[in-house]
Amino acid sequence: MYSRTDRLAFTIEELAEAAGLGRTTIYREVKSGRLRLTKIGKRSIITVAEAERWLAVVSGTPGSAAPE
Repeated sequence: MYSRTDRLAFTIEELAEAAGLGRTTIYREVKSGRLRLTKIGKRSIITVAEAERWLAVVSGTPGSAAPE
């Protein structure tokens, strides 16, 4: 697993591994708009803040909000 101070962003593969999910699930969440990618050149990354926001939303954590 990762510590919040270890990194600023994940690749899709890294987020899938860290969350214990398959890459297909992450791609599906991105396609649906529930998980937002950041493009830097040709690379697609997911910031730690976005990953934490998404995990709170999909896990139903009280006080979490879906993206507008």
